Amino acid sequence: MCSRRRICWRWAACLVFAQLPICIDGQRAAPSILCFRDDLPGVLLKPRFLPRGEPEMDLGDITPAALRARQLLDNLTASALTTGCSLSISGYSWGYGAWFHSLVDLVTAVLAQAKVPQPILLHAALKGNVNWSRAIMRAWPKRLKNISTANRTNVHHCLGRNLSCFLDSFPSLKTVKLRPDTKCIVAEQLRSEAAVAAKSLFSASKGVTQLHARFWAVCTLLERILHPSEWLADRLDQKRIELGLNESYAHRPRLSMHMRRGDSCRDGARSGRICSNGTAYATAVMEMVSNFGYRSLVVTSDSDDAVGELRAALASRGWQPHWPIIASTASQSAERDRWFKESRQPGWRDKIRIEAQWAAGDLDPWEDFESFLIDVFLLRESDGFVGKFTSMFGRLVFELMSARFGCVRPYLSLDASWCFGGFQTSPDGNRRFKCGMTADDYGGLNTTR
Repeated sequence: MCSRRRICWRWAACLVFAQLPICIDGQRAAPSILCFRDDLPGVLLKPRFLPRGEPEMDLGDITPAALRARQLLDNLTASALTTGCSLSISGYSWGYGAWFHSLVDLVTAVLAQAKVPQPILLHAALKGNVNWSRAIMRAWPKRLKNISTANRTNVHHCLGRNLSCFLDSFPSLKTVKLRPDTKCIVAEQLRSEAAVAAKSLFSASKGVTQLHARFWAVCTLLERILHPSEWLADRLDQKRIELGLNESYAHRPRLSMHMRRGDSCRDGARSGRICSNGTAYATAVMEMVSNFGYRSLVVTSDSDDAVGELRAALASRGWQPHWPIIASTASQSAERDRWFKESRQPGWRDKIRIEAQWAAGDLDPWEDFESFLIDVFLLRESDGFVGKFTSMFGRLVFELMSARFGCVRPYLSLDASWCFGGFQTSPDGNRRFKCGMTADDYGGLNTTR
């Protein structure tokens, strides 16, 4: 457990280095990673996990359920490699968060056939799929026109390439030459063994509940899918430098937050999500601070106004001036909100769904995709999370954050508890946000639930 402490500087040294952690009895506490077991009361079952007085895990330890998921997935991928058979997959192309979660089901279904899930095809918005665009525009005919393009690039670095330009998904599966599915036959016994292993990945076992098995399966699969390419890793390094995301400025423990405005503010009837103000988020942050001593905050949002509200609310609630608030707003989304207000468009408060803006050509989906990935990867590096689990983005960040060390970080969701899928009843029983999409929702390949 994390009760270990290392001998450090004496009081004099601590007084010199003001940014170092507080010294107690002439010693400095070892850096805490705020990692907890997944069998503690309330983990995943409630919208918040704020363990008080519970022992932390040592750095390098991993929860048994997370270890089990890694081992089962390793066995599945090893079986797929022995066949050398590959099958392309194409995700459920709504928002990018939903798209990545749909890949969890699709990747598992392919591995259950003892085949390699390669290539992963691009989101329909990136491919410029005409049929998808027409369907989106029929569903949401309203769209924003003549948006300012001041923050847009003419040609994205990855334009004309495939997903591998952004992500090096399942790098271990690229060690053998793959054969397309049409030219490949898998032995029946191997297929049967792979199907059993895939089902086990999402199933309860001794000491592991169904919910926890599913959680760690999702976390582990997403970690393998969302592996940055060399180019994206360089962009992440540049963004860290730009934002000052280093240990000497963004102190540990570090808290991550996602504040979504934009189209989420008009999705209440569909998802149960409401548009919370900066005060609600600031209250959640200060509760996390009082419990775990967070000393820096990393915020991503699609609205500069929302970040401004948060800063003001935090200042009035005790957030200290020398604790950094590092904010990143996706350029196009924040620009969209500004344009809406400045132009005084009728009904601008309704917000237009981002899928409709991609389909209409009002927003560049390639630039949005890059911003999405960078925000996800930056937020997952923190030691706790505040956001909403009705948001696919919020759940994706928390899942990758958990997968990183194989433990559960403190979290506070302003609405629902964790789930996998979409549209479940929220805790108050009034708003709908159900989890557990059907096979039809994900294109008929769902074999995991």
